[in-house]
Amino acid sequence: MNRAFRPEGIAPARPEIVLLARSAIRARRRPGAVLVVWAWEALLGLAIGWPIASVAHRVYGSHPDGDAPVFRAGGLELLDLLAHSMAAGGPIACTVILVVLAASVAGLFPSAMLLASMTFVTRARTPPPLRAAMARASTAFAPSVTALLATRALQGVLLAVGLSLAKAASTLAVARSGEAAGDKALLAVVLPFVLACGVAGIVGDLARAAVIRFDARGGDALRVAARVFARAPLEVTWSYVWRAISGCVPLVFGALVAARIGGRAGVPLLALFVVHQSVTLVRVALQASWMASAVRALD
Repeated sequence: MNRAFRPEGIAPARPEIVLLARSAIRARRRPGAVLVVWAWEALLGLAIGWPIASVAHRVYGSHPDGDAPVFRAGGLELLDLLAHSMAAGGPIACTVILVVLAASVAGLFPSAMLLASMTFVTRARTPPPLRAAMARASTAFAPSVTALLATRALQGVLLAVGLSLAKAASTLAVARSGEAAGDKALLAVVLPFVLACGVAGIVGDLARAAVIRFDARGGDALRVAARVFARAPLEVTWSYVWRAISGCVPLVFGALVAARIGGRAGVPLLALFVVHQSVTLVRVALQASWMASAVRALD
């Protein structure tokens, strides 16, 4: 590790585990930790999907084909389901929002365990035991929450300012040159703010990696992350972007399979479940690969 780049006030690693060399930090070397995060994502998906599925069951529970009609081409039955379940829309939306917000904070713990597993090793050169990874994740949880909240607050401000300026620019352009010019002005103004939000997200991930790597406090981690990104913005951004793009490929594949299989029960439904969980696992593995890259970038 480059000692000249370590900020003041950052403690060394705990004695029972030691830092891995930069080149050895790879997500593929910790498949068990990746599976733990995948299990968390699966439980989160169940918590979000359960209330939505319950509405479909109440509407189509007595139908001979179950909820298969909502998968039919054209989406007419799905639109009918949405139209007749608007009364449940508010509670469902609140439930989903609360679950997502709570999960975004609680999910920092399994993510920190994954980072600790990838970043450290015992003195016998074996993966850190679960107790040591959990201890490291517990210590990193509060600083990680601080980094997450700071990142989300910055993204919220950027989006609010961008949308306000874009709306004003669009209104002015429409008054002068018509709706087409207004749409172009809207896109031209809001796009830099959207990109800035993406950069803030990358810096936030780097900060969470710094919390684990250096046992840093939230503010220290954010400053280190900003310095790392400023030092190599193109390299760090590309490391994130190519994995994000790759993560869209399994999503498209899963959507095509779901459209092909539909909502049929039995073996097709089991196949759809396997495909869905495989897509989730691939995306979790890519996310773990990015976080390993973020840790390497810190050095």
